[in-house]
Amino acid sequence: MTRDLLSRRIVEAGLRHLEREDIRRATLRPIERGEATPFDVDDPARVAIREARLGRHGDAFGLARLMGESDLLPIAWLERGRLAAKSVARLAVRNRFGVDEGVANGFLIAPRLLLTAWHVLPNAEAASRSLAEFGAEFDAEGRPKSPQIFGLDPDAFFISHEALDLALVAVSPSSYAGGALDDFGFLSLEPASGKVLLTEKLTLIDHPRGLGKHVGLRTAKLIDVFGDYFHYAADFAPAGSGAPVFSDQWDLVAMHHTGLPRMDAKRRLLDAHGRGLEAGAEPGWIGGEGIRVSRICDFLSSLQPSNDLEAELLAGFRFSPTVDVPLIELIEAEPEVVEVPIVELPEIEEPIELPEAEPVEADVIESVEVPEVQDPALSEVEYEPEDADGYDSDFLGEDHSVFMPLLPPEWSHQLLRDNSGSSELPLRRYSVAFDQTARRPLVVGAHLDGHTWEMPDDEDGPLLADVRFERSVQPSLDALNHPFLDRLPLLDAKTICCGFGAQASGREANHLMNQVLVPRRDGFGLWSMISLHWVKWVVGEQSRATVYAGPIVSPGEDLEHEGVVACGELWKVVAWVENDELKSVGYLLTTRNVLRDLEAAPGTWRAYRVAVAHLEELTGLDFGRLRRADALFESPIEHRPIRSKADLLEPGDL
Repeated sequence: MTRDLLSRRIVEAGLRHLEREDIRRATLRPIERGEATPFDVDDPARVAIREARLGRHGDAFGLARLMGESDLLPIAWLERGRLAAKSVARLAVRNRFGVDEGVANGFLIAPRLLLTAWHVLPNAEAASRSLAEFGAEFDAEGRPKSPQIFGLDPDAFFISHEALDLALVAVSPSSYAGGALDDFGFLSLEPASGKVLLTEKLTLIDHPRGLGKHVGLRTAKLIDVFGDYFHYAADFAPAGSGAPVFSDQWDLVAMHHTGLPRMDAKRRLLDAHGRGLEAGAEPGWIGGEGIRVSRICDFLSSLQPSNDLEAELLAGFRFSPTVDVPLIELIEAEPEVVEVPIVELPEIEEPIELPEAEPVEADVIESVEVPEVQDPALSEVEYEPEDADGYDSDFLGEDHSVFMPLLPPEWSHQLLRDNSGSSELPLRRYSVAFDQTARRPLVVGAHLDGHTWEMPDDEDGPLLADVRFERSVQPSLDALNHPFLDRLPLLDAKTICCGFGAQASGREANHLMNQVLVPRRDGFGLWSMISLHWVKWVVGEQSRATVYAGPIVSPGEDLEHEGVVACGELWKVVAWVENDELKSVGYLLTTRNVLRDLEAAPGTWRAYRVAVAHLEELTGLDFGRLRRADALFESPIEHRPIRSKADLLEPGDL
């Protein structure tokens, strides 16, 4: 860990903080004045995930704390923190002569992989000389414990990312005293953004000034979220490089990598009293900067093992249990996006000598069991659709007729049919092709009309059992009320609330033949986000679109429960007319990482924009003219990841 790297990180963080001052003040001022809450000013997608996580943890006072109305915490909070602290290590960074030249923090995020800052371990050589000390702390009587000292093993695995200021290195499985690294557990990672909102309090675990392990209990406050970074306010440098940053639910939200120094408008570093910084002096601190865990997960998901050992080590990542993300409320003003110029660092004639920041170690929550929650309110009513107009192939105009996707002939025997023998079953505002053997929809097709769209008035009513068909071929309530799987309407209520009686038609999403079972995984809010993106577009542009969706059938791989076959991958296609030309776009939501040849990706849903032609290969469906209407048709790029709303382009930009 060199002083010049650390000094550079401090200056860069200070400049980022300075450049965003006006944006930060404008965002936080309504909260400070009591005119708004964090739910009002933060990004709606992040808010939806945060609300869901509060419910998942069963934190009775979590919402009150977030609103500033309480500081009560359950007593189990202390035990969870103790478990989290186990995985945090003090790093002794040594030079080539074996002499300690700095102290930092690192924490385990897989059974043998330790995460720290790049400026702490910039290369494998530096890692090979350094040591990780676990348990460098005091017991309840104030007596020092004997730490377990482990060597780092960059030959087994080492990778770094200068822009994200992170380094990931393997740790020897046994300490020099024979202790097992497994005894210290590791921290789970949550890829989705939204684990903490603006103004929430944060906890950091650290080894201040290289001393024993300490914890700053809720001593920092989140004040800015942008790009790869969190900024949090504190009256001191909140931690040393590589310290883990936690939410109130002990979710890992960031890796601390530098303090935020005091700086004046001329970009000069200041001391704690606001005076110009003298050479060799320590700047005054106003908080810290952390690298967001969601961005770290993006990087980790891109790693490709080069040998069997690396593959084994990378397979050890554990992702947090999923939350059921509610639909983001629609028809609200989009948060203003302000372009922030790239910061040009001032020329520094003489290097500023700054003391090295100290590391902080974070402990792993080894295995906190999340109780399986079933829906006790699940109920059904008998239902015969009124005005079952179904899907209209001429909805986009007679010159742009689009038929429902054509199913493979080999599926014919398993399709449910109406009295006319048709397998395209009309419901109100949409149609469905339904697999009566797997008791799940294969394809649904619906219309979005911005001229007649209305907010649905009832999205949480009972499920609708269609009296036109035998009840036994439709999924049972027991099947849909599963402890480890989530029930999902393929078409949500907001997508089908168009036409006469639009508000009431929202309940049509509860039709039993519109329901699928999917694994509980983090990141599923992306499915709702894609739907709402298109609803907002047709309403805002007073336009029209057709929407198709379904599961990707994987015979022999999908879980069956009570006669209903669950699915781990979903697709969606949207079609519209632009400048009298038919356009289409395809999406894939999967628990597999498409960018790594569909290898299994643990614990999270991932969303991609995909070529409609590629969806035909995956599903066996024939999308007809929509194949060539796609901008990705014959494009060398088949997949584009979708991680946030920013990745969902407007139709004119596709």
